[in-house]
Amino acid sequence: MIYYFLSWVGRTISVLIRPNTPYTEAVLLEVLRIGNILPSSMGQRALADGTLWDEKRKRQYFIPRGTDIIWNLGAVLKNPEYFPNPEDFDPTRSMPY
Repeated sequence: MIYYFLSWVGRTISVLIRPNTPYTEAVLLEVLRIGNILPSSMGQRALADGTLWDEKRKRQYFIPRGTDIIWNLGAVLKNPEYFPNPEDFDPTRSMPY
C-alpha cells in the first residue's frame, strides 16, 4: 500500500526518502512490535560468568559461562513498563520528537 501511494505521488521508493517519511516509518515499527512473529530471540551464549538482577523479586541470578540464553521478545514488546498501553496501536510512540 505504501509503495502504491508513493508511486501515485511520483516518488521512487528509496532509502533517500526515509528522513522525509517519519510517520510511515513509525507505523511500520509499530506493526512489527504488535505483530511480533518471532516470540523469542535467536539463542545467545554467555561468554563469561555473570549475574542478572531481578528487580521484581529482589533476587540475583548467577549465569555461568557457556549458558545458552533465549530472550522472550514477546514479553518485552508487550511490557507496559517499556510501552505504555502495549495493546494499543500507537505509531507516535516511536516517532522522533
